[in-house]
Amino acid sequence: MNNYDFFIELNNYLGFNFDGPLKLVGNIKGIVFEVLYDNVGTLKAHTAVRLFGDDPYTEHIESAYAKTQAFMDYNVDHENVDLIIDQNQLSEDKAFDICQDLNAFADCLAALMYKSDAEQKDIAERLDEARIAQQQAMIYPDKEELEKHLPDHYIRGMFGAVIGAMVGILLWLVLAVLNYMWPYVLGAIVLCALPIVFYEMFSKEKTSAVEISFCLFITTVALLLGNRLNWAVTLMRYYVISFDLAYREVPYLVQDGIYDAIEYYRDYIIMFVPLAIFYFIVIRNYITGGKSVTQLLKKKKQ
Repeated sequence: MNNYDFFIELNNYLGFNFDGPLKLVGNIKGIVFEVLYDNVGTLKAHTAVRLFGDDPYTEHIESAYAKTQAFMDYNVDHENVDLIIDQNQLSEDKAFDICQDLNAFADCLAALMYKSDAEQKDIAERLDEARIAQQQAMIYPDKEELEKHLPDHYIRGMFGAVIGAMVGILLWLVLAVLNYMWPYVLGAIVLCALPIVFYEMFSKEKTSAVEISFCLFITTVALLLGNRLNWAVTLMRYYVISFDLAYREVPYLVQDGIYDAIEYYRDYIIMFVPLAIFYFIVIRNYITGGKSVTQLLKKKKQ
């Protein structure tokens, strides 16, 4: 995930304003934060706070910092306080954690009666300027950042989803040849999961709502194609006919009553029940801001 992508994701949680392409400004509990990158490979959440006009007590900053989890260090220089995290540790999941940390940090300082070093009027003016800068950045994006933001990972992810679907269909065919119900069900379950798993592996990104929808479409098509292929292979095992003829004749054999329609349509229930369950879990996990599919699988392996 590049810097611009991360700022977009982070601001989805924070609701701050862009003060330039790579700087966020916002107010939490009366504490004004500036979130930006520095030149030494770290992301910094900067604030300037005072307690009744005096510099902050180190013990108070330590206490507030102890409530954070994502940040790896902090600095205090008079009223200036910086919360620091390595850029290499940034991800979609970290964006949510940083939002939680800033809220916890601000809550702690606000409870101790700390205020930002700027007057409230100055804060309002800075936020207005940040809103104007955000609007200008949206209308006239920085060319270099725009080039970085080109969605190459989408193409890689879509390619991965198609590869995952093909692998799933092949595995499903192999299992279905065993001619037992449980291998058939297992193959359908595996095929439901592989497209989105391969998408995340190839794109190296957690899937968004649009990407989940794409994977769901690819998986549905793969299930329909795989089921038709399974029936075609079954026809070829019992009759000496070519594959293309077997593939074309499947619906007609069901229509003419040669194949049991109940058994044929039962396969669709077997396919779409695990599909519905799996994507219900994926969508709920996305809405609640949980881990990606590949992260969940890794956690189970461990």
